[in-house]
This record gives sequence, C-alpha cells and structure tokens, in this order.
Amino acid sequence: MSKLEQLIEELCPDGVEYRELNQICKNITTGKLNANSMVENGIYPFYTCDALPFRINEYAFDTEAILISGNGSRVGHINYYNGKFNAYQRTYVLSNFNDIEVNFLLHYLKEYLRDYILIYSKKGSIPYITLPMLQNFKIPLPPLPVQREIVRILDAFSEYTIELTKELTEELTMRKKQYEYYRDSLLNINNKL
Repeated sequence: MSKLEQLIEELCPDGVEYRELNQICKNITTGKLNANSMVENGIYPFYTCDALPFRINEYAFDTEAILISGNGSRVGHINYYNGKFNAYQRTYVLSNFNDIEVNFLLHYLKEYLRDYILIYSKKGSIPYITLPMLQNFKIPLPPLPVQREIVRILDAFSEYTIELTKELTEELTMRKKQYEYYRDSLLNINNKL
C-alpha cells in the first residue's frame, strides 16, 4: 500500500467517492503543434513528450495545468505549470479543476497513472494513450481539507527525501575522495619500493 493510500484510508475511514478525471478537470485537451516547433531561447515553455520542456515564442495556454506525455518512451510523464505555455499535439493538458486540490491530483497522478497507462495503453511501435483513457481514469475525492492535509504530509516527505538525498550525495562524494586519496597514497608507497 502506498503512502498516499495509507493517508486516504487513515483520514477517511468511511471511504471516499471516486470520480473520473473528466469530471474533475473541465478541460482535457492536447496541444496543436509538432514537436519540432521549438525554438532555442524561446520566451515560453513548450511541453512535448520529453521530461523537460523546450522553449517556444508563442503560447496557446495561459492557465494552471497538469501536462501528461501522450506517447513515446516517456508516455505518462507528468509536469505541472502555471502561466503561459504551449504544448505538442500528443501532450495532454489538464486544466480548469473542479472540487480538487491541484497538488492532490498531481500526487495521485504521479503515483498511479503510470501503472494504469501500462495496462491500458495502445501498444505498437510507439506506446500511446488516448483521450478516453485519461477521461475514464478514476480519482479518489476526499473532502478538500483532507486533500490539503495529504498534500502537506506528502510535500513534507518529498522535502525530507530531497534533503536526505542531498546529504547522502555529499557524504558519498566525500567518501569517494577519501578512498581516492588513500588509494593513491598506497599506490605511491608501493611505487617507491
């Protein structure tokens, strides 16, 4: 059971209502551009099916949105953006949210959408998802105060994980330098004999 499921179960012992994604996102659409529409040093983010956005000089959206890669090796990758941006024709743009905290939806999608896509995605040379697949994806809807509390807890865990990862990376870097120092010292001693 994931931490998200545990939190929902603990904070809503009587259960929660589930709704399809198209009931809580009034607008689920895609961008209109080809992936090669990007420009170097563009003004706005341009979301394609890559993990990170490219840049472009014109925007088609000016909203708070969750963006989902609709095909390719990163199918189901999720980004969040609030402001002016543009999107590739196979990137799904979810916006105009209803009865849900966007960050709760973001956590839920990041936790469960990928597995759903692996089960229901259209197979072929390039995996892809369809609009009805996204529209029918079910989301639990605890009361808004519970959603906010879940987001607060999960964000705290995320911050702690980032901090811990940074500390471990620094410690590993120091240990590697220490190992290299002693290795080089020992090898130099052997060369002097």
